[in-house]
Amino acid sequence: MDNNSFVIYHTYYDTYKRLKKRDPALAAEFIDAILAYGFTGEMPPESSIVWDFGLTTMFSQIDASTNRYERAVKNGGGRPSISISEEDIYAQIPICDTWKEIAANLKIDADTLRAIRQKFGLTERNPRKYRNSENRKTEKPNPDSFSVNSTDEQESGNETYQKIQNRKTEKPNLEKPNTSVLGGTEVFRS
Repeated sequence: MDNNSFVIYHTYYDTYKRLKKRDPALAAEFIDAILAYGFTGEMPPESSIVWDFGLTTMFSQIDASTNRYERAVKNGGGRPSISISEEDIYAQIPICDTWKEIAANLKIDADTLRAIRQKFGLTERNPRKYRNSENRKTEKPNPDSFSVNSTDEQESGNETYQKIQNRKTEKPNLEKPNTSVLGGTEVFRS
């Protein structure tokens, strides 16, 4: 492993500063061990006292951050792209009442869905307005798009839909009034 760079956390530096006050030679050996491992993968001898200062944990952190960097480079950097077609969105409209519910079913953030909606010209604030076929665009979906819903995710979406429907049909418990005590006086809330 020959790296041009690696992540050094502030805690490594804190440990180095404490060691430098007590024993500058030990501090130099400690920082040399971190740098050698980070750049070349070389470890100090098992008998070295620097192991007593948390090198095992530090080496694990260096490995984790190096692996994360290598995965990002391999994947082209950044987070994986999300590809959702207009048809994927329209498939959710009959079963969802809000854009937030649609985003949850598609397993994306509501802000991400908002950006995708803008791209397709779906500017209505309420997705129910697109249930009417007159409001629906008739363009064919992009063949490069794919559905993000696997069978398991569709089942998960149906469970979410069922929970939302149950919540809508639940009636408040009218037997016990919603009360709290404020300054010794019982207060009823509506």
